[in-house]
Amino acid sequence: NRVRPVSPSSIDRATVTFDSGEMGFDMFDLDPSVAKLIDDAYEERKDNLSVLKKLKQVIGNKAMPQYVIDYVQSFMPGGNQSVAIHKPLLAYASADQEKIERAKGFIGTPQLEKGKFPNAMHHFKVFHNKQSKARIFYRYIGNITFLKNLRRSNES
Repeated sequence: NRVRPVSPSSIDRATVTFDSGEMGFDMFDLDPSVAKLIDDAYEERKDNLSVLKKLKQVIGNKAMPQYVIDYVQSFMPGGNQSVAIHKPLLAYASADQEKIERAKGFIGTPQLEKGKFPNAMHHFKVFHNKQSKARIFYRYIGNITFLKNLRRSNES
């Protein structure tokens, strides 16, 4: 997995989706230890980068990719306050509950909690279903567009 810029004309629009500012990763089981790790980060404002690394160890690289952690670590002008780890939330009724996907995305302005995280530019939020299957969504507040190769993701 790599992040690299490309020319818009070189994108195969049949196999790539544009998720402006937000990307979701593979699903994982939201067990009590993972929920506690996230809650501790939210409530106590622990070193959020360390929490992301711990999450990767617990839920795996596909559910919390190292390349995202590397990107966040490379651009944290406000230190720990540049990263927000939000409390887990039950996926919206309008979402595909089995896949935890939603055409409109999940992280809108209200979910950013600007009052609690006024300096955050990297937002991580876990959405889950009633079966405790979960997915982490990442939203960067700035000028960035994420592309997802549908051909590769549909083959998994």
